[in-house]
Amino acid sequence: MKDAGVRRDLGKFLRDVSPRRTLAVAEKLPGFGGPVLLAWAPEDKLFRFEHAERLAARFPNATIRRVPDSRAFVPEDAPDRLAQEIEAFLQAQGGGGVSARDVRGAS
Repeated sequence: MKDAGVRRDLGKFLRDVSPRRTLAVAEKLPGFGGPVLLAWAPEDKLFRFEHAERLAARFPNATIRRVPDSRAFVPEDAPDRLAQEIEAFLQAQGGGGVSARDVRGAS
């Protein structure tokens, strides 16, 4: 991370994460039965791929997609690839008519 502002924001985010709240939310995840897409950076060292696998196991209807050449912030590192993954996921769920252009325009 070369940008000082990004480093500052990441530090603030990580300091504000509450393990107690995170664990409380984690207990509720299996109750969500809708489709879930986890677009994950397989080479990331902060959020390792095993975390994606563990998270996916908590949802009854989860899909993991690897987004290579990205790190913790996939939307910043690989926005086009992420849009393609979202588009494919939505189409697989019956969300026809959504394109990668629509997904990119939503940000």
